[in-house]
Amino acid sequence: MVAIRFPFAGLYESIHSHAIDEAVNSHACWLLKQTTAHKYTEITEISEFDGETPPDSIKTIVSDSIDYDAVKESVCKKFVDYFNKAMGINTFGIEIKFKGVWSPREYNVHTEQITCEISEPDFEKLFTLTNSTTAFEMVLKDELTSRPGFISFYSNDKQWWIDNFNTLTPDAKYCLGYLCLKAMALDIDGCSSTWEQGIWEDMAGNDEYGEAVAKACNHCQAAFKLGMWVNETFTTGEL
Repeated sequence: MVAIRFPFAGLYESIHSHAIDEAVNSHACWLLKQTTAHKYTEITEISEFDGETPPDSIKTIVSDSIDYDAVKESVCKKFVDYFNKAMGINTFGIEIKFKGVWSPREYNVHTEQITCEISEPDFEKLFTLTNSTTAFEMVLKDELTSRPGFISFYSNDKQWWIDNFNTLTPDAKYCLGYLCLKAMALDIDGCSSTWEQGIWEDMAGNDEYGEAVAKACNHCQAAFKLGMWVNETFTTGEL
């Protein structure tokens, strides 16, 4: 099996991170209504809570009860599934499986990276499908051209990859998989960079972000802390 990097904007200040934030807000509102039904009307009256955007204190309680590593993995798995479907990967007889997600310690240089697995024959098939496209050459130039602050380890010449395909190192294959998949996405989308937004819209439309948050939330912990918050709120009269 070949490990390849999957094209993905990451979960820091991206369309996906914003979708997760919205899902957390929505889930916090739902939890507040479920666990404080007897005080819900009064809560909305004494706070600025409009039923859609929870007070910061409530969002913090719910956020602290969510396993964000589980949210990341769930969202990334679904992203791979939706990408494969959108690109028609299976129609080419290619199978790409989610392996894991890596998160950087700090986000000043990198963001999350999805790693997938593909068989050697399917990897060669993927390369053959994409290396003749204009999009592939565009991706090579964009991703592998050295510039101030960046020195490329690999050639941005298509012929180099064709000539050296059978002797590529695992790291080079990891990189090439990313290049091929991104080229496929661009080629299908008419060399537009909106392909990921389309996947995000499909995922949001099917509430995949909301389901990921709900499954990763410790509802017992959140409900207990919300109950304490309600008692304190009505004891002090302050949010």
